[in-house]
Amino acid sequence: MKRLRWLVLSQCAVAALASWQLLFAGQANFDKLGDEDRKTFAARFEKEIWPLMTRDGKKGCVGCHSGKIVAALKLTGDMKKDFQFLLKEGFFLQDDDGNLVARVSAKDTSRRMPKGGERWAEKDIQMLRKFIADIDSKQKK
Repeated sequence: MKRLRWLVLSQCAVAALASWQLLFAGQANFDKLGDEDRKTFAARFEKEIWPLMTRDGKKGCVGCHSGKIVAALKLTGDMKKDFQFLLKEGFFLQDDDGNLVARVSAKDTSRRMPKGGERWAEKDIQMLRKFIADIDSKQKK
């Protein structure tokens, strides 16, 4: 009986660990785009969004969120890798409080990005908002 109890507890521990890894180790994948759509959005990202994220040097998104930083958003500075990361990790999820639009347009200055930097222009926020909406419309539900 003790062996059976130990086996059941062991299996529960393994299941709990697997769940924890999925939740907290970045195993979730929010990229539900088809290959062609992903290529199209990667090209748009490079042309429309990446320049916004790389401007302002160390005060910009990429400058601040690359290297050694304790934050959910960790960028490499490599446009292709960072696009894949942002897509996979859900930073392009529409209507999500943690998406890029929510962070650059937050009214609460303690939450708004860039910290200590100049607020994004409304036209830039709208471009990012449209980009995210377009991705959402192509995601396979």
